[in-house]
Amino acid sequence: MRLLRTMRGVCAVALLVSSANLAHVQQALGQEADVPVTTVMNSIPVAQDEPVPVVKKRAKTDSYAAIGVDAGGLRLFPSLEIGTVFSTNAAKSAGTKKADIGLNLKPSLRFESDWSRHSWTGSATADWQRFKNEDDLSTLTGAAETAFRLDIRHTTHADFKTSFTANQTGVENSQVPKTAASARRDYNFATSAALTHDFGGLETTAKLGLVRGIYDDVALVGGGTESNTDRNYFEPTLSLRGVLGYSNAPLRPFVEASYTPRFHDQTLDRNLQKRDSRGLALSAGVTFDDGPIWTGEMALTYLRRSYSDAALDTANAVGLTANVSWRPTTLTTILATTGLSLDDVATQNVSASKNWTSTLDLTQSLRENVDLLVGTSVALQNISNTTDRTTTAKLGLDWKVNPNMTAGITYQGTWFTAGSGTGNYDEQRLMSSIILKQ
Repeated sequence: MRLLRTMRGVCAVALLVSSANLAHVQQALGQEADVPVTTVMNSIPVAQDEPVPVVKKRAKTDSYAAIGVDAGGLRLFPSLEIGTVFSTNAAKSAGTKKADIGLNLKPSLRFESDWSRHSWTGSATADWQRFKNEDDLSTLTGAAETAFRLDIRHTTHADFKTSFTANQTGVENSQVPKTAASARRDYNFATSAALTHDFGGLETTAKLGLVRGIYDDVALVGGGTESNTDRNYFEPTLSLRGVLGYSNAPLRPFVEASYTPRFHDQTLDRNLQKRDSRGLALSAGVTFDDGPIWTGEMALTYLRRSYSDAALDTANAVGLTANVSWRPTTLTTILATTGLSLDDVATQNVSASKNWTSTLDLTQSLRENVDLLVGTSVALQNISNTTDRTTTAKLGLDWKVNPNMTAGITYQGTWFTAGSGTGNYDEQRLMSSIILKQ
């Protein structure tokens, strides 16, 4: 400290002398000295305690997340879910309920690219469920999708998507005959190409697509089959979308319009009616991206479909379509979705069914490796002014044993209420599972 004070004194004297010499020079040149001694003295550094370095907090990561398999530019995430199912009404019967137990297998594979430009993602899942006593109630469904993004310029990119889904629909659906010996299989293929350009404050997207829908025949009790070839169709799509605002804005309004004509394999259906139709969809809403707290979009949507046959009325539907993720805390995640659709039916002189869906799922982290799962959903189907309602509720617990294994148990209840007053049923399920992942 004594040495430090001595050095400060020497520096002060040297600066005073320099200031005096500068003043004499300025006076000799006819100028006034404009560098006050106090200013120079104030510029002398004063020894202080060294500041404590600021340590930035790292973003919290999931230490139980699967790390995947490196495949040279791609990372693969395979998994296998093995579970058991107990159902109080496996046949979804409105009459006598028959309880049953079953086995569930669900292999899946997900991948994503690790490139500096462009991106490629994809997934494939199969879900096989078999009951012990009612083999006819066994189901096999699946889904696959892939998406490729091509970065053309800084403000322009193209998106290419392809998807496939395989579902089964049982006698609980009014479009499946009550005498069906097994569920009906439905297949959907879809592919699209979109081009997006950001003009700076206005982002526009033009998309072309094609959908193929296939309905399998249904075997009937006592022999015979119900042919559904007349329901198979092709549906080309053209859509335009405009989003107002810069890409980093937390809220951006948008509008979207789509034209979707539908062409069936057969000109006349089983009722000798022309089912070819022209569809229109209009949406106006807002997208939001406020970091990890709020992400998603919400819109008011109007659907319209007119048919070639004069006996089939034009179908119209209005509803809210949304896909929202909300994280009020770092331990809580809430996902909310709503949907709207117009689906063709096989009923004579009835054009389409109007469908509204909504889901709400909550995930609460009780511990770093234990999650509480709570969810509910409501689905409404309106056909000829008769509305069927399906309500579900679930409660589950997931325990992440390590990054490669998760154990879970889930309760799920389903309640179906028919608009006609007949066919109501309920089913309670208890499911346990082990998920092995890489």
